[in-house]
Amino acid sequence: MLTQTEEPGASVITTSASGTDCIVEFALTSAAVEASMLLGKKDNDGFFLLAVQPPVKRLVPSDGVSTREYLFILDVSGSMTGYPLELSRQLMDSLLREQVRPGDSMNILLFAGGSAVYNSDGPVLCTAAEIQRASTWLDDNMRSGGSTRLLSALRTAFDLPRLPDGDATARSIIIMTDGFGEHDRLQRAVSHPPLTTYVRCCSDSRA
Repeated sequence: MLTQTEEPGASVITTSASGTDCIVEFALTSAAVEASMLLGKKDNDGFFLLAVQPPVKRLVPSDGVSTREYLFILDVSGSMTGYPLELSRQLMDSLLREQVRPGDSMNILLFAGGSAVYNSDGPVLCTAAEIQRASTWLDDNMRSGGSTRLLSALRTAFDLPRLPDGDATARSIIIMTDGFGEHDRLQRAVSHPPLTTYVRCCSDSRA
């Protein structure tokens, strides 16, 4: 049971339940970053929860978001034949056509036993024409076969050139694969990426 009381500048919610989770769902409505703090006390111990909330995406002006660089690392090994490869392509197409903002950039690296890079000179701006050229390149090069050498692909990815203002750009490395090997070395590789680099992985391992 929840009980809510109002105090100056705060709402106090008290629960009589013990040993159960309390789930609070809320929606953001602010156009600016906001912070709130929840306080709790039990016996002589005090607790707090600090929540920093981003603004609502649709209310943020285009110049209020840093430019982003997307580096897609797509597994094209033999086990990706069929649906896994088609799903990877759909996810990447959806992001590039629906989520990019003016000034964002991208590059693509295909890997199996070896690797192929869309633009070895570095990322290119996500213009409609460039996205279409990348799509044509994928049609010509996205063929499944060979082994899964993800660690080698990550090393290649971290060595790829960046745009001149790359340090001011949030770089997302998005890995699409159906499995992992070399677990320990892979963990070390993604634990210390270059600054402003975020590594995300989409995996459907059946191993």
